[in-house]
Amino acid sequence: MRRLPFVFLILVGGGLAAAVLAAPRAEAPTARVPAATPAVLAHANGVHVLRLFPAAGGLEGYVLQVGARRSIAFGLDHGRYLVLGRLLDASGHDLTKRYAARYLLAGGVWNALGKADWIARGPRHPRAIVYAFVDPNCPYCHVFWQEARALYARGLEVRYLLVAVIRPSSVNKAAWIFAGKNLLSRLRVQEHDYGRPNAPRIAHPSAAELAVLRRNTRAMLALGLTGTPGFVYRLRGNGSVRFLDGLPAPRDLAPLFLPPSG
Repeated sequence: MRRLPFVFLILVGGGLAAAVLAAPRAEAPTARVPAATPAVLAHANGVHVLRLFPAAGGLEGYVLQVGARRSIAFGLDHGRYLVLGRLLDASGHDLTKRYAARYLLAGGVWNALGKADWIARGPRHPRAIVYAFVDPNCPYCHVFWQEARALYARGLEVRYLLVAVIRPSSVNKAAWIFAGKNLLSRLRVQEHDYGRPNAPRIAHPSAAELAVLRRNTRAMLALGLTGTPGFVYRLRGNGSVRFLDGLPAPRDLAPLFLPPSG
């Protein structure tokens, strides 16, 4: 007997929704660009549908963009209703997070970040990798830089993606790092001089340096990360991609980012 999906939600034509619990079904691996805007979003100013994908329970998945931010939503009844929130399968798995990892960035989040402009610190053959969006003026990013030292010897590689979102001088400080040949060495200098008025910077960043900052910042916002530091990592066990806003407590860094030893 075919199992019907159980759905718990609030439906408002053109409005919001709460949550969905659905029975799993086979999914196509690729997304497509929408031929037309779904009816529920026809009058939503500033909301753009970047791509569509087949979702569980017969839903149609949307990658929405508002400004620079992207999110996952679901459509019902040929786009007449919009569902925002977590889509859970019968086993309690959060499919919204799975779809976010697959579709928010073209080619998948993990693959897209692998091609981004990051600065790596850690072992040559890491046991785990975490992407960290950091701002040169971010105090919590500086704390993470210090706390991460103990994790490199345990097999963690941190790939730092520099952004400039806190103060105007963030642009000048990040550009100074990009202007060097040894980016990690320059990042070390910046962190050593964190908070000092004479921390190195460039008065007039080049177009190439600004382009890197724009790409990194667009990626951070597209993933829904609202501040720095922001992290993208793979979940221990099944390897699914996860996003984290803000700095965890130091004692939680290893359990979050590193697989268990042995």
